[in-house]
Amino acid sequence: MAEEEVFENLDSLDWSDVESELKANRDQILSEVKAESSGQKEKKEERMMKEKVIPMIPSLKVTST
Repeated sequence: MAEEEVFENLDSLDWSDVESELKANRDQILSEVKAESSGQKEKKEERMMKEKVIPMIPSLKVTST
């Protein structure tokens, strides 16, 4: 299980720096998010296929990966 991050003093943070950083790295951030969501979509599709196909093949044994 992932460790939970705790953020403190967010009110004192200079948000203009954060905004500038996001704008400067916009393309990189978007490509990372797209790649991450694509990977999640592939895993979901793979899981859905297993759920549909495996029950059709009674002799097939399921092992977790």
